Amino acid sequence: MFEKSKNLQQLLLTVTSTFVFLFVNFVFSNAQYNNSFKAFLDTNSGLIGDHIHLKLSAEINKDYLVTFPALSDSIGKLQIIAKSKIDTIKNNNFITLNQNITITAFDSGYFQIPQLYFILQRKGDSTTIPSATDALSLTFHSVAIDTTKPIKDIKPPLDVPFDIFDYIWYFVVLILIVVGTYFGIRYYKLHKNKIQEKPKYDPKIPAHIQALLDLEKLEQERLWQNGKVKEYYSALTDIFRLYIERRFAFPALESTTNEILYQIEQFISGEQILKNLKYVLETADLVKFAKEIPAPNINDEILKLTRNIIEATIPIETDLEINKEDR
Repeated sequence: MFEKSKNLQQLLLTVTSTFVFLFVNFVFSNAQYNNSFKAFLDTNSGLIGDHIHLKLSAEINKDYLVTFPALSDSIGKLQIIAKSKIDTIKNNNFITLNQNITITAFDSGYFQIPQLYFILQRKGDSTTIPSATDALSLTFHSVAIDTTKPIKDIKPPLDVPFDIFDYIWYFVVLILIVVGTYFGIRYYKLHKNKIQEKPKYDPKIPAHIQALLDLEKLEQERLWQNGKVKEYYSALTDIFRLYIERRFAFPALESTTNEILYQIEQFISGEQILKNLKYVLETADLVKFAKEIPAPNINDEILKLTRNIIEATIPIETDLEINKEDR
């Protein structure tokens, strides 16, 4: 009784195994039905370093997805030079995918490309089915040497005949450099800023008195009335900058307008004075550097504003000394 039960279990196990085998075989057969995977070479022989093209092709039903073989930079001892993008061709219910891979070898001999596996997967199904191509072989040959011929010496360098057109660009560049240098120096000499000497003054005379006297003298010279507008503003800003330098003890003569405006804020808090000072200096810069010609009333206004700024910034102790002398 026990032996019959044991035989029955073995029979059931055998039937189950057979069923599973047939089912799996059916699944694989059905999955690969009308799906084909190929790999072939454009030639199976070449010289060392020659480029040989390996073509991978998959023809699948539109209900399937396929993953091409994962190839990095080599297939065994064969080097992969380049890989093309996968080209897709649709034809009714089928899709053909092609990829070209350029390979080479740097040694002679017989090489084999093993089976390459495509991964097939039905859309909406997580089951993957590997499908292999046939193995391929190819041979790389070295360059044949005719040993019956004598060994030849290395050829000397060839003498290339002189052609003026091969060197014409060198002459053109040289001429451009010479011409550019010439005109650059000439332009510099014509437009360079003349180094101005620091205006001379008597240190015994207070800065504001010296500046006011110089402004009065400038007004009497009538420079801008005689067409010398730039000279007028150059002289005016020299007087004004010298006053600022002596009064507030920073190098205003060598400073730009922005630098003066930044420094002067530490000493002057009056908003209107700072506004007028900025207006005077920026107007003078436009005349000197941008060749602007202000209206006649502006010329007079700039001088008056300069005089007002100086008078508004006279040191207090100087005022006291003047008052004492008057008494």
